[in-house]
Amino acid sequence: MVKYFGKGTQVFQPISSKPDALQKTPVAVPEQTTTPSTQTDTTQAKIKELQDLARTKFSEGQYAEAANAYEKLSQLLPADATLYNNQGVALKKAGRIDEAKQAYQTALALDAHYAEAYNNLAVAEMSESKYNEARNNLKRALEINHN
Repeated sequence: MVKYFGKGTQVFQPISSKPDALQKTPVAVPEQTTTPSTQTDTTQAKIKELQDLARTKFSEGQYAEAANAYEKLSQLLPADATLYNNQGVALKKAGRIDEAKQAYQTALALDAHYAEAYNNLAVAEMSESKYNEARNNLKRALEINHN
C-alpha cells in the first residue's frame, strides 16, 4: 500500500502512518498535581500555539516557517521524534535537503523503529541521487512495518 504525506500525488513523497501527524503532534502532558503551575500552563499554551503555527504555515506552503515552528517545538519537547520528522518534511519541501536529512536522523536517533523517518530520509536521498543509501533506508522502513 502506498501512503502519501498530505494530499500529494507524487509517487515518492514523504509519508506518515500517523493520521494527521502534521496537524496533531503529540503534546507531552506533565503529571497533574493538585494545582497546575503557571509555568506548566504557559508551556502547554506555547506548545499549542507552535503546533497551530506549524500546521498553518505548512498548509499555506510556507515550509521554512513551518520548519522553524517545529524547531521551536522540539526545544520544548526534545524527546519527540515526530517533531523532528515533521521538521524534516517541511525542510525538504523548502528545498533544504541536508537539514531535512539531519532532522530525520535526529528522529531516528530518538526512535530507531520510526519507519516514516526512514522512508522520508530515503526520499531525501533519492532527490540527491543517492540510491544505495535510499534503498537501505527503504528496506529498514519495510522491515519495521513488516514486524
